[in-house]
Order: sequence, then C-alpha cells, then structure tokens
Amino acid sequence: MVELIDFINQEKVHKKINSKKILNIFNKCIVKSIIELDSKFKSINNKQKSIISGINMIYNVFIILILYSNNIKLTIFLVERSILLYSEFIIMSQDKKMINEICFLPNITDAISFSYKKTIGPLKINGINKSNNNILKELTLLMKHITIKKYSENTFSILELSETNNKLEPLLYELFTIIDSKLYTYIINFIININITNIENIIKSMIYYINNKDIEKFKDCFNSIYYNKIDKDEYILYINQIL
Repeated sequence: MVELIDFINQEKVHKKINSKKILNIFNKCIVKSIIELDSKFKSINNKQKSIISGINMIYNVFIILILYSNNIKLTIFLVERSILLYSEFIIMSQDKKMINEICFLPNITDAISFSYKKTIGPLKINGINKSNNNILKELTLLMKHITIKKYSENTFSILELSETNNKLEPLLYELFTIIDSKLYTYIINFIININITNIENIIKSMIYYINNKDIEKFKDCFNSIYYNKIDKDEYILYINQIL
C-alpha cells in the first residue's frame, strides 16, 4: 500500500489539465472498458450487472486519479489495472473449484473493493482539490450515466454506443461551457431521466436556447418534456423546427 501511494505521488504533475481532452480520453476509456468486459464476461452469471458495476468503478478510479495527480498517463495505467483486476476477480469468483477451496462466495462488491485497494486505495480523498475542474467532474459523470443507460436498455450495440458517445462528447462540452454552473444539476438530472432516445437533438436544442439567452423558455420546454406534458413525437417535431 505504501509503495503504491509513493508511486502515485511521484507521478503527480503540477499543471492545469485540459478538460476537453480529458473528457475525450474518458469517453474512449469507458467504451474500451465495456468492450473488454463484454468479451471477458460472455460466460458469467449476471453479466450486465457486472459490466454496469465495472463502469461505475472505472469512473471513480478515473476521476479520483486525474483530479489527484493531473497525470493522464498514470490515470489510464491504473484504470487499465483496475479493469484487469476486476474482471479476473469476477471470473475467478464464479469458478466452482476455487469457491470450494476458499469456503466462501465472493461477489461484485468484493471485486470492486479489491480493485480499489490496488489502484486508489491509499489515496486520501480530502487531498483532492474538489473546487477545480468542476466542468470535468460533471461531464464525466453525465457521460457515465448516459453510457450505462444506453447499455442497460440494450437499445444500442457496443459499436453504436461508441459512435453515439463520440457525437455527444463535443456537444456536452459545448453545452457545459456556455451554461451557468447552477444549471449543471438540472441538466444532468434531466438527461439521465428522460425517456426520449434522441439525446443528441435534446442537447442541441439546449445549446440553442442558451445561445439565445432564453433561460425561462429553456426551462419551460424541458420541464414540459420531463413531466410528460408533451409526447415524444411532438417534441421531436418541435426540435427539428428550431435546429
């Protein structure tokens, strides 16, 4: 444990990170991780649950490390380690011979705890400057939620998921750089809870309203959608007219 924290501290860099670049790298990491976990977990029980738990773990490892170290190479290295440790633990935990030998049944929580211990376990969370990179924290969180939602609904193949994320990434970054930070939570809650599948056009329409400085109309429109005051077809037609 001591050796790991020493290694992480040695690799810390003291320079401002580029949030747009980090978001792009996070997007690639999370899609690559799903592909890897999907391939490795083909024969295990609770495959979808194990992959979704893995995505959540990867997000936590990534954001904690990048905010603590500012070192993207270190972050990617330890994220990849976490995926390897997590996937191997899950696979071994379903090996009947191993279970009989150790006399207990490991679960997903055990796998996550083991991966954290070997990657971010020695870090003190209060050592991370939470006031910095607020946009990055919100954007990566939103990208994680969108990815999990689309994956869990089985509405996209993994290839389509990658293509969708690549389209959403620059739009989300543009949106979060032009809005007041007070709207971050509102937008995140809206996007992750809405049933409409055309998220790309939803984000484009949000950008449209913000650029036209019509915040009240912005909220009226999206509150109407959120509380099902207008249906999907009506909304899509409306959005197509303004974009």
